[in-house]
Amino acid sequence: MQPGYATPDGTHAWRMHHQLVDASQWRDVCGHTISPVGLGTYLGSPDAATDTLYEQAVLSFLGKGGNIIDSAVNYRWQASERAVGRALARAFEAGVPRESIFISTKGGFIPGDAQRRLDSDAYVAAELVEQGIVTVEDIVAGCHCMTPAYLRHQVDASRHNLGLETLDLYYLHNPETQLDEISHANFQTKLRIAFEALESFVSDGKIRSYGCATWNGFRVGQADKSHIEIEALLETAHAVAGSDHHFRAIQLPFNLAMPEAFVSRTQGVVGQRTSAIQAAERLGVTVMCSAPLMQSQLLRKLPSRVDSAFPGYETAAARLLAFVMNAPGVTSAMCGMKLGAHIDGNLEVMRHPHLAPDEWLAAIRRLQS
Repeated sequence: MQPGYATPDGTHAWRMHHQLVDASQWRDVCGHTISPVGLGTYLGSPDAATDTLYEQAVLSFLGKGGNIIDSAVNYRWQASERAVGRALARAFEAGVPRESIFISTKGGFIPGDAQRRLDSDAYVAAELVEQGIVTVEDIVAGCHCMTPAYLRHQVDASRHNLGLETLDLYYLHNPETQLDEISHANFQTKLRIAFEALESFVSDGKIRSYGCATWNGFRVGQADKSHIEIEALLETAHAVAGSDHHFRAIQLPFNLAMPEAFVSRTQGVVGQRTSAIQAAERLGVTVMCSAPLMQSQLLRKLPSRVDSAFPGYETAAARLLAFVMNAPGVTSAMCGMKLGAHIDGNLEVMRHPHLAPDEWLAAIRRLQS
């Protein structure tokens, strides 16, 4: 496996090498310099043709200056991580420095295994229960687990799939899934145990940092059973490891049709209600956004006023990305990309200057008019 991990010096050198990306667009994650658009790997069938598209996409993305790639062990039954791993191996062999590329992935959902043609149920039986890694009782809602033994197994699976000794950022994947079946009190206990495991993985050199990637948890209100407080996550991390904890980031959906992350006051910070993005910013937590194009659904019904709100961008996708990645408090937008034309169009947005908060808010007012 490839040794090393993303470093401040390595990612800064990447920025200096890729001058086509506007200087104002580079973002900071704990001293690391990353691109405002990341390559997502969620969609597609677990087949060889899609694998090839993702491998080519990774290489094209890196060639155009992007340096953050996001995946999850369950995406396409592990095929997405494996495709990324093969592409990274080719990139490293060609001279791309490991320390310049920031890799995030996720664990929590039960994956299948495309190579072994195992669906999630068969994977549970053959890979988890029979090996003594989990019991059936450990699995919640029929699809989710975050026991220490399971997370250790999944972190190692992701490291193997990606061909990396160390993962830069590891998310608990949609932990709110647990709340479909367990109480918030039980959830907090399980979360603390999971964070203890994640801190141990940092100590072991398997991951550099961790966070939570959610779909509903951060953007729904307190009355919703899926609700998770970012401040409470930080309190749990602090209780586990003190001020030296390694909880660094959240990921949540944010797009033109799902603006709750910015506009809904679902989170509390020192007793005041605010949005998830603003809460994370106040708490010093990095915000990564998923689904900026809503799996391309927004492209089919894009209002014409988006053109006037974000002029100067050549494609509808770039205008939608501009809405997300220029929002105050957003670090990077993870955008699924497999085709070269999509990569070219989506990454055009990185060549434009970053909008100041007042400029972005003016664009939103034009959008609403």
